[in-house]
Amino acid sequence: MKNEQRRELVKALLACPSIEDRGKRDKVIEELPPGIKHAIDRNNANTFDVMNIVETCANHPDGIEKLLDNLEFYEGKKSIPYQKVRQIWAHISPPGLLPDDQLKTLLMIAPQANITEDDLKKWYRASLPTDFPPQAEAQTLWSMLRHLQYIPPQPNGAVAILMFVEFLAAQTSDGAVANELKTWSEQSAAWLGLVVDDVRAMRDQVAATLQPEAEADSLTATPPFMLIEIRPDATNGRAEKSGLFNVKILLWQPAEALPINLYDDDSPCPLHDVQAIIAQVLMDKAGLFVEDITDLALEFFLPLPLISCDVDQWVKQDFFMNEVKLGEDHLVMIRSWERIRNPSLQAGWRKRWAQFSQTIDPQDIVHYCPKKPYGAKELLNELKAAEKIACLGITFLLADNEQAVLRQMLGAGIPVALWPRGGGSVAPEVLEKIHTKIEAIISSDSLLNLPKAVKQERLKAFAETDLGNHLTLLWDDPERIPPKQHLQFSQGKE
Repeated sequence: MKNEQRRELVKALLACPSIEDRGKRDKVIEELPPGIKHAIDRNNANTFDVMNIVETCANHPDGIEKLLDNLEFYEGKKSIPYQKVRQIWAHISPPGLLPDDQLKTLLMIAPQANITEDDLKKWYRASLPTDFPPQAEAQTLWSMLRHLQYIPPQPNGAVAILMFVEFLAAQTSDGAVANELKTWSEQSAAWLGLVVDDVRAMRDQVAATLQPEAEADSLTATPPFMLIEIRPDATNGRAEKSGLFNVKILLWQPAEALPINLYDDDSPCPLHDVQAIIAQVLMDKAGLFVEDITDLALEFFLPLPLISCDVDQWVKQDFFMNEVKLGEDHLVMIRSWERIRNPSLQAGWRKRWAQFSQTIDPQDIVHYCPKKPYGAKELLNELKAAEKIACLGITFLLADNEQAVLRQMLGAGIPVALWPRGGGSVAPEVLEKIHTKIEAIISSDSLLNLPKAVKQERLKAFAETDLGNHLTLLWDDPERIPPKQHLQFSQGKE
C-alpha cells in the first residue's frame, strides 16, 4: 500500500463514528485476532493511532478485511462513511495470488478428496510459512484457502496454497482426485511463474513431512535424553541464600530400563561451575553411550528461582575446541524441580499433559498471556476456568524477579510453556511484534515438535538482541520421571 493510499484510507476511517470516537475504536480493535491487536502501537493522537492500526492490519494476511468486517458490524452496511471506506479499500486492496476462477475450480475438486476436518486443519497449519500463524477463523476449507491465497511465495520457492493442495493430493485415497489436485497445482504454479523444479521441491517437502519416520521423530519417540538436576544446596542453612548447587546428570535412553549415572557429586558449587561440569560430561562421558551427542535432548530440572535461567546459552566445546551454545547443538528444555518432588502437584499436571499429547487442534489447548502487567491471580483464574489449557505462550519479557506468573502456571499443572526472558536486551523491532512471533513459533508445526521449532529459532539468532537468544521452553513430560533412587529430590533441608 502506497503512502497516499494509506493516508486516504485513514482519512476515510476517521470519518466513521466507530473509529473517530476513541472508546468505540477500542472496541473495534479489541475484536481483532490477538496476533494483530497486540502488535498495534497505540497512540493518543487519533490520526497517528488509526495510521498505526492500518499499518499493522496491512502487515497481516486479511488484516484489513478483519478490521473492516468489525467496522461493518458497528457502522452498518448502509452507513455512508463505511461504504466510502469499502470503496477506497476495493480500489487499493492487493489481489490474491490466483484468479477467482482458479480458486472456484479448486473448491469443486478438493471436497472430493474426503479429507477429515481435523486433517484439513493439520495440513493447513503444515502449509504455513514460519512467520504466518494460523488464523482462528480458518475452520472451513474456504476460509483456509482464503488465508493461504494471500500468503506470498517464499524465498525457497514454496507457495502456501500449493503446499496445502499437495498435502491433500498425497493424503486422499482416491487416485483420480489426487491427479486432479496435482494438475491444479501444476497449472497454478505455471500461472505464478514457477518452474517444474519448484513444484517437485514442494512435493518432496510434503513427502518428507508425511514419512512415518518423520512423524515418529517427535519427542514422543523418545530420543536419548540427558537429565540434569540442579538442586539448591542446603547443607549449611537455607537453600535460597547459599548460592550453591548440587548437580546430578543422568542419561535416559529409550531402550534401557534404567537411566545411566553420568555425574553424581554432592560437593556444592556456584552456578557458573555447573556450566563447566555439563560441558565436561558431554565431552568425556556422553559419547561413550551415544554415537552422536548432538542427538541428546537436554532436560534441566530447575527450581523456581532458576526456571528462567539461560541454560540454552551455556556453552560447550566441540571437537575442534570451538565454543558452541547448548541450545544450538541440542534440544534444550526446562522442567520443574518442585513439581517432580511434590506428588500433590502431579495430578493436574498429568491430566493436562495427556490433553497436550493427544490434541489435534492446538487452538483448543494453547493460551497466550498477552501483555504486562499480568497478575498471577488473573492467570490462575483463567487456567481454572479452562481446564483444557496445556500450553502457555507468554508474550511479554519476563524478568527474573517476576515469578508469580510462573508459580501459578506450574501450580495449575501447565506442562508446556514458552516465554521470552527479560534479563537480556531484545531488539526494539522484535518487542513490537513479540506476540506475533511467539504465536508463530508455537503454531509453526505440530505442538509435539515445539522443541525443534524453538531450536530453529535459536539457530537463526545471530545478534545478541535476537529473540532466539532469549527464549525459555518449559517441556515437562510426566511420563519421563526417573526412579526416585536416581534423582535426589528428597534430600536436603527445605
